[in-house]
Amino acid sequence: NFTYTPVTIPGYWQFAVDSLVVGSQTVGTDLKAIADTGTSLLTGPKAAVAQLVKLIPGLTGLPGTGEYIADCSKIADMPTLTFTIAGETFNLTGEDYILQITTAGVTECLLGMEGLDVPEPRGPLWILGDVFLRKYYTLFDYGNSRLGFALAAVP
Repeated sequence: NFTYTPVTIPGYWQFAVDSLVVGSQTVGTDLKAIADTGTSLLTGPKAAVAQLVKLIPGLTGLPGTGEYIADCSKIADMPTLTFTIAGETFNLTGEDYILQITTAGVTECLLGMEGLDVPEPRGPLWILGDVFLRKYYTLFDYGNSRLGFALAAVP
């Protein structure tokens, strides 16, 4: 079952996000976003991301990088990020937005989000990259100038 939302800027696949909630705390409403298969992370305006990370326990910022290391033992306790699009909710749990990277038997956890200030007129803008697109199958419906989102099938 797809939830469809109209493209607000043709050629850019931009659409409206009704709200972004972290746990029970609203971080933003009436947001602009794009679904981008070429972006690995979630990105949002730097000030909004800075506010959002304060609501997620177990994150430590890496000075000067905009990146955050996560305490892997706290993933299960991290709040859900809820994007409301076309009146429907799309949830990302800590297991969805924390990237667990294992190298040489050592696992490191990183927040799959960073701040990015996209200037006007396109921004401020949220980019829903692979962190979102892994969980939600996305239909780019060019003929009807809309995007469709549905929970991806798990093989």
